Amino acid sequence: MSDLNLHGSGLTDIHVELLEEIEYLATPEDVLIKKCYGQNSKLKEIVWQECLQDVEVIFNKHATTQGLKILNYYHLLTAKAS
Repeated sequence: MSDLNLHGSGLTDIHVELLEEIEYLATPEDVLIKKCYGQNSKLKEIVWQECLQDVEVIFNKHATTQGLKILNYYHLLTAKAS
């Protein structure tokens, strides 16, 4: 909890919960879309040109009929303002 550095924030009853989400990516392209989210178009272009082939190999090796299973983790912070 001390890692959050909320001292002096006026928040009380602070609770942090770790949430796990299972997601299935349907195509190798979905992997790159997710990994490049928020990046500029030039970087996206380079990644697609240089990485897609290798990603396709890995995707095809590990994907199931549902797609490639990935786990996403999120921290849910709840608190009360004093």
